Amino acid sequence: MHPAIKVWRNKPLRAFINILKATRDRRLRRTDVDSLPFVLFYEPTTFCNLKCPACPTGIGTLERPKERVDPEQFKATVDALADKVFVMYMYNWGEPLLHRDFSKLVKYASSKGILVKTSSNLSIPFNDTQLKDIVESGLYHIKVGIDGASQSVHEQYRKRSDLELVHKNVQTITDFKKQLNSPTPEITVAYHVFAHNESEIDEFKKQMPGLGVNYFGPSPSWLPADGSVLAPKDSRYDMYRIANEQISELRAQGEELKPCGWLYYASVINPGGTISPCCGVLSESYDYGELPEHGAASDMDRGFRATWKGKKYVASRKLFTKKALQKWSAKNLKDLQPDGMAFSQLSLKPSLVCADCPVPHTLERWTPELQEIYQLYRTETKRCLRSLNLPAATLNGIKTVILRLALRWQ
Repeated sequence: MHPAIKVWRNKPLRAFINILKATRDRRLRRTDVDSLPFVLFYEPTTFCNLKCPACPTGIGTLERPKERVDPEQFKATVDALADKVFVMYMYNWGEPLLHRDFSKLVKYASSKGILVKTSSNLSIPFNDTQLKDIVESGLYHIKVGIDGASQSVHEQYRKRSDLELVHKNVQTITDFKKQLNSPTPEITVAYHVFAHNESEIDEFKKQMPGLGVNYFGPSPSWLPADGSVLAPKDSRYDMYRIANEQISELRAQGEELKPCGWLYYASVINPGGTISPCCGVLSESYDYGELPEHGAASDMDRGFRATWKGKKYVASRKLFTKKALQKWSAKNLKDLQPDGMAFSQLSLKPSLVCADCPVPHTLERWTPELQEIYQLYRTETKRCLRSLNLPAATLNGIKTVILRLALRWQ
């Protein structure tokens, strides 16, 4: 059985029906929705130990308080949404592993049937017990940023990062996976390519297999607005070219452009409990609502639903109705310029952040996630049939059919 299916093995049928409803709501451009998101970003921290020059956190332009998520609020929120949420991304603007209870939070979410993914710089002096806890937590996937094969090159972008320490932590996680016979967390290493580190890509590729990394390779990246790090010569790693190609494809759809997937499939909860419509909201002043500071699952459920079905989300979805779509597209589907994460060229003056979209190239981000969930259940259904486990094959087959219909609808 695939590790993801193991996490979801007790997922109720209503969770799959919810996905179907979400794709229907999007297809029909509904502003008042009957569904809840099946993907959730839940940020553990809003601070980081590094000073990466293209990151709002690293350069100090993130307009959010430096805080950690409260474990009790986290657990109550997970309890409230676990029947709907399939995947949780525990990262966004901060370094998630700086939360002292990170492994406990992951373990709790995993125990409730939520697949957890994270991203880390791993330049933190962990002891073996802490790294073993990460492996035992049920964390499904961790993405690590390594931007050089040598310390002098790596730290030109990953400022304050210790490459030797990063390698050691990756190796230790791999060792504990073997010791515990655990296939997770899967480890992906992204090598963000710039002009100064292109020459070390080959050496980086030689280093990774020995660390037990599952997937690794060069990756495009945003450039610092101050010009301190320059673009690579290889256009395959030009983030702005890639983003603008995606924007061009969206622009070409004209009146057939679908509403933003974030507004139907995913949401973001920040450490203080505020709720953002997507991962690109830099300022807390543009959040759409917030959870109660304290309370049980029922309180968190009411708080989240009040926001998800509230005025700001409804107003954002109205931007994608046939009547308003042309105006939104003309304003937002413009090519991004090499300027940090491109946020500075967006005014963010409207009270409704979606009216001045900070990440227009991510409108279809969640379609691949839905496709992956479908493929996993399709494969599991076949596995059950081969093993003559007919009850499981029937149940998984029903879930697969629902997911397939959702893909057709979305």
